Amino acid sequence: MPNAKDEATFFLKSTLETLDKLEVEALAVGISTDLKPPLGILGLLDWRLCGSISELIRQGTITGQDDESVLISTYGRIKAPCVFLFGWGEKKMLITSYQSSLHRMFSALKKARIASCALAMPFDYEDGRKLGPVLMEKKLPFELTGIFEPKAKQRNP
Repeated sequence: MPNAKDEATFFLKSTLETLDKLEVEALAVGISTDLKPPLGILGLLDWRLCGSISELIRQGTITGQDDESVLISTYGRIKAPCVFLFGWGEKKMLITSYQSSLHRMFSALKKARIASCALAMPFDYEDGRKLGPVLMEKKLPFELTGIFEPKAKQRNP
């Protein structure tokens, strides 16, 4: 696990290369209700899983509602054998409800006896960078190998 004080190595780049090299037992991805189309690490996962996440969204199996938990297999398309998708609700409510969402994620991962995991959360850059150090210091029931770096806000030209 990266040094808990070293944010530079703790945040994982949201790239296919990082996703392909990451050796963890599971990925845990928080998603919001405005997840169409899948973007960031969720979009890259969807690409690697041949559009299966997009298909689950189209079918209404994945909605991003805050009580949602979906486990999918990666079928060996990435090193992590499974992906947990956790609904976090509306994007505008994320920063106020993140503690209960994280608690639900961590409880499910503990119940599934996951030994190592990487996280992705549906935050914008500033909020995600603030939460990262808090998680780095938290005692968790699994090895947290890193957090996928939140996407930067789009700048107007």
